[in-house]
Amino acid sequence: MIKVALLTIGSELLDGRTLDTNVNYLAKGLSQNSFSVANILTCADQIDSIVDALTFAYQQDISLVITSGGLGPTTDDLTREAVAKFFQTGLIIDPEELAKQKKRYADRGREFPESNIKQATFPIGSQIIKNNFGTAPSFLVNKGNRWLISLPGVPSELKGIFQEEILPLISRIFTPEKIAQKRFVFFNIPESALNDQVSKLKLSEEIEVIYETSFPENKLILKSKNLPELQRASEQVLSLPAKEFLITCGEQSMLEVIHQELIASKQTLAIAESCTGGLIGKTLTDQAGSSEYFLGSIVSYHNSVKENILEVSSKIITQYGAVSAECALEMALGVRKKLQSDIGLSVTGIAGPTSGNEKPPVGTVYIGYADNNRSFTKEIFFSGTREQVRRFASYYTLGLLLKSNPKS
Repeated sequence: MIKVALLTIGSELLDGRTLDTNVNYLAKGLSQNSFSVANILTCADQIDSIVDALTFAYQQDISLVITSGGLGPTTDDLTREAVAKFFQTGLIIDPEELAKQKKRYADRGREFPESNIKQATFPIGSQIIKNNFGTAPSFLVNKGNRWLISLPGVPSELKGIFQEEILPLISRIFTPEKIAQKRFVFFNIPESALNDQVSKLKLSEEIEVIYETSFPENKLILKSKNLPELQRASEQVLSLPAKEFLITCGEQSMLEVIHQELIASKQTLAIAESCTGGLIGKTLTDQAGSSEYFLGSIVSYHNSVKENILEVSSKIITQYGAVSAECALEMALGVRKKLQSDIGLSVTGIAGPTSGNEKPPVGTVYIGYADNNRSFTKEIFFSGTREQVRRFASYYTLGLLLKSNPKS
């Protein structure tokens, strides 16, 4: 398998000013195309630091290093200088690229800054890779069978170049052996419980087993070069008791499955939120096209909103409390009636850090469900910080929708 090292360059990545999303994107894209990411490194905007990182990477039996960042026009953009030093070569201005840079500014009626000459400068002998998404071209160096590609650090540019130029290029250079995979997404089963069941299958040694957890989802990924063995292993997984918790077999997330199935069933959804404060509505509307099924949410944080808007009986709140199965059911029925939706969902709970006047402990959550045929509630307890409880409650509510709605 072709081993790749990723090197992200930028002092802002080391001191926490910027979250490095590039490395996640590159690692996922390479893995999906049968490249193995063996090392992920980060270093400061210093020539010696970059050279040291490259030296370390190539000592690890690496076929290709991909760097990101440091290709801009400013004095702290030093990737090209460091690469030239590492490969013991000089730098040269490419006249064709310089002409493109100057034309870009002229077309916009702007004066060309002399500092931008740097973006037309490359290590001698490198291959220029065009950037259709920004101003800094990438480049490829191959010396002594050590391959290196440098990409800009701007995420939109990096992603565009990687998909348009880099993946086709490295697939031609290295022709990686294809590795197939099967992906299973489970809802509301602990990773340890899933692992216990899969371990009992005694899968072939040719099957690589990977777990990814993002509560309340647990993903199981099987990889192999041997397609018959991979198919056999997949069939074994589908025979497990855990199949009860299976959401989908494929690349889709739980949210994407909900999105597609609600559109396909032409059902509408309305939500009454209390402890989640609108987080479920945001989660749904993060998906483009959710207006086809999501009518809206009523954030009934205060009891007066539960009573006056959702028509929850004051007797229910007085007798059972706002955090109760009885209140959650009334909220689900109320929001369905108020917004005239096919499905009504509700969530009420205590996210913490204190429970106030409520009797249930922090982390107690009640979820309500109502459609034209039935209604019910679910009690669940989440441990963690306030934000964790809110996030868990949001995703669990949507997972419950997926598992409870017979049309989805």
